[in-house]
Amino acid sequence: MAKHPSTIPAPAKTDALANSVLDGMRKHPRQLSPVWFYDELGSFLFDNICELPEYYLTRTE
Repeated sequence: MAKHPSTIPAPAKTDALANSVLDGMRKHPRQLSPVWFYDELGSFLFDNICELPEYYLTRTE
């Protein structure tokens, strides 16, 4: 049975993400580009990080 065109993966974006993550993990200190955080899940995670006691920046601004 043939795949519907919408089920074919988009390797370019996946490859870009994978390459960016691998490059960031090779750096010292390790880092990730914020561009990958700005989807729905990333925004949720960032909001939760801002509520952590260790993340004082939002409380001191």
